[in-house]
Amino acid sequence: MDLKDKLKFYESSLKPAISQHDASQPYDIRQWVEGTEMENKHGNFFLARKSFPLHYRHGVQSLQIFSNLPETIYARIANDENLCTFDPRNTIYLDTETTGLAGGTGTVPFMIGLGYYQEKEFKVEQLFMRDYPEERAILSEFLERLEAFEAIVTYNGKCYDVNLLNSRMILHRMKNPLNKIPHLDLLFTVRRLYKRRLSDCSLGNIEKHILQFNRDFDIPGNLIPGIYFEYLRNHQGHRLSKIFDHNRLDILSLAALTIHTGLVYHDPASWIEHGMDWLSLGRIFESHNLLADAAECYETALQSLYDSENNQGIRFWLGLTYKRMGDWKRAIHQWKQLTQAKQFHIHPFEELAKYYEHQARDYSNAIHWVDRALERLDILSQLYSEIQLIHDRKELMYRRKRLKRKMGTCDNINS
Repeated sequence: MDLKDKLKFYESSLKPAISQHDASQPYDIRQWVEGTEMENKHGNFFLARKSFPLHYRHGVQSLQIFSNLPETIYARIANDENLCTFDPRNTIYLDTETTGLAGGTGTVPFMIGLGYYQEKEFKVEQLFMRDYPEERAILSEFLERLEAFEAIVTYNGKCYDVNLLNSRMILHRMKNPLNKIPHLDLLFTVRRLYKRRLSDCSLGNIEKHILQFNRDFDIPGNLIPGIYFEYLRNHQGHRLSKIFDHNRLDILSLAALTIHTGLVYHDPASWIEHGMDWLSLGRIFESHNLLADAAECYETALQSLYDSENNQGIRFWLGLTYKRMGDWKRAIHQWKQLTQAKQFHIHPFEELAKYYEHQARDYSNAIHWVDRALERLDILSQLYSEIQLIHDRKELMYRRKRLKRKMGTCDNINS
């Protein structure tokens, strides 16, 4: 048996396990799920539709888009200049349900969930593949829908949903615009904002702690492939409605989180309560060189986390931000506060030495802070291996010698 015959035999052995249904007679699932049978040039598929008014609340967040948000705010949120003209109203919200969670060429998206704004409603459409021959039809329908929008929003879609759809379109030899359209993946945005406080940034956990939305009687995502295979085997779809509900909630969460993150960046005082979130937002603003905004976030975080172990790190970042702003008085205040901390490293001592050398031209005071840094190194040497501290000690000794030379030069000029 040559390789070609072996492949044919392998494919034939898989067919009964995949589906024993006559594809020319699609399953009628309308007894379990409200929807319509649709047809396009590539065949039939099932479509479920549901509309939500803009005042509908998904947890604490309504679906109403605030028109006063700067259009560049989402480029900042995603750290992606391709989103500089992003508008949630011209966006399609995408989430897929698949035959496996690991990906790969054997994984098929049997449901493509889409959300979009139309007039004064938010619409959710779910393209459902009742059997494998309908895959091309739902992919084609998705591409047709996509043409009307300027961007897509997903949650972890850059790593999963979009990659999977790309693979399936390649297999079906279909034109694929997904890699060209601007893409806001909310997972990375959410991690930047909430990772310090919430180690688990899964969509379900973010819904619970940020949107304050609890999924009652929802089906776990890891059970979804098994339910779909059960439906293919025995033609019973009594549990399919749970998959449609799960996917619909995912789409609503995408829309709500998109609005929520925009509001957090635009008006943080109204939407942030926790000190760690203020710290995260400050780091984001600093990375975009929005120093005044970053300093305000750090100050608020410091007030909220005054007795926290994060206090010293916030002070250090705040001091560096004031330094970049040229506000030396406030920077010095933060660094001097840090020098009183027992566990901090030598960085605030170094910053004070730099200030007195280069800004105040007070070489004697600069030497004082270098000596304090060397004392701190002696303490640290009892906690860390000497190898880690050799470079720091060398740099400090070099700075001290340079300051001594400068003091000598000044003394000669004064005499």
